[in-house]
Amino acid sequence: MDVNIPLAKKNRSFVVIGANCLLLSCFFVSLSAALCLKGILEGFNSINLYAAFVAIRSVESALGMLIAGPLGNKYGRKKVLTILLPLEFVSALICGLSGNFVLFTVAINVLGIVNGTLMATGYAIITDVIEKPNLGKYFGYVATLVNIAMLGAPLIAGALNDLGMASLTFLIPAPFILVSFLATVHSYQNKKFSDAPLDLVGFLLISMAIGCFLVTLSIGGVLVKWTDAPVFILLGIATVSGVLTFRHFQKVDNPILDFKIFKNKQFGQSNIFTALRIPVMTILTVNIILYITTVLKMPNTAAGALSMPKTILTILLPSVFTAFIIKTQRKMFLLKYSFVVALASCILLSVSFMLDLKYVFLMVTVAAAISGVSESMQSVTLQPYALSTLNGKDLGSANSLTTFIPAVVSSVFTAFFGMINNMAGGNSAVSLPIMAAIALVCSIITVLISFRVIPNDELQAKK
Repeated sequence: MDVNIPLAKKNRSFVVIGANCLLLSCFFVSLSAALCLKGILEGFNSINLYAAFVAIRSVESALGMLIAGPLGNKYGRKKVLTILLPLEFVSALICGLSGNFVLFTVAINVLGIVNGTLMATGYAIITDVIEKPNLGKYFGYVATLVNIAMLGAPLIAGALNDLGMASLTFLIPAPFILVSFLATVHSYQNKKFSDAPLDLVGFLLISMAIGCFLVTLSIGGVLVKWTDAPVFILLGIATVSGVLTFRHFQKVDNPILDFKIFKNKQFGQSNIFTALRIPVMTILTVNIILYITTVLKMPNTAAGALSMPKTILTILLPSVFTAFIIKTQRKMFLLKYSFVVALASCILLSVSFMLDLKYVFLMVTVAAAISGVSESMQSVTLQPYALSTLNGKDLGSANSLTTFIPAVVSSVFTAFFGMINNMAGGNSAVSLPIMAAIALVCSIITVLISFRVIPNDELQAKK
């Protein structure tokens, strides 16, 4: 069997269930944070910290994804789960039940990095126990379940936010975390893939570089002036850390960011495509919330309802596209044209901001739904395309990178939106169309690249 960790059929089923519950809970936390944080910080009279909280959480999640692969390779992914799943459970409870700002701040930051680590580990678990030819089918199942979280998270968070109970959002994923712990710890086997020491120096340097840069974008012009000393200090630390990170990676044998994996062309290409699609996804899941509540003057529940048509499609379509691939063997065709569909979504999104305000919500909803079709096509093609030619030792780091890279891009894009929005005096009617234009350019570039580098299905079948 072409698997990293062979398991009996029953145990494999339990592991897949546990991994899906894990990803369901992780995505619920990530997707609901932007909405529920707004209400929680309003309750603490600290709404001016909203952009900083969102950016910092994004950075922490990205860094957690980055270290997940090396941790799983060195100690075994089962050990990572055994330690971090209870920590995720406790942190979520504290965020949901604590009425203390300091305690909440500590818990939300712990939850950020733990959630990111578990998200990358969840994908790695599936690639460990499923045969590589079947990865597309199983990632299709994952996409369906994860999109249930995409449907429920904004709606639940928006409704609880409007009711003044935003913090209770963090209690929703707790049962899924518990099920994941019981299923994986019981049935999964621990396996170490590497004895190399963890690159903690590299992790610290890259954390400082990314963290200081994104925090600067988040607080500049809001908590401090752009000309104040803290801005220059943070940017200086980010620059020095970035230079030291680059030099450090050249010297060590097993850096925290293992760029050697990018020598695999399929893996490198897929990560470029993933990074370029993140801007429009970030707009539709994070940035649009401020526009709907401040420009359109609609309740938070409406912001949550925006994603409903998109999410229904992303729940239903992965199985349809999986059946299409099985019947026609045209996986590369489906992958290429997923980027064309994404481009159509970006065009419609950009046009919507040029219309009368009364049409914007409807147009953005349609754009989001079209984006959901593209995401469904990619859910069964893009990540399997990235991982299908890698060996077991590389899969841990690869899964870290495939989650870390989009998380960093999303964090930068979110922080950049906060900066543009601050410069526009908090007017999302000015800042969001600018971000939509950037997303449109990224989508055009993706289409142009994909049709040049992705092979036809006949050539791919020969590899």
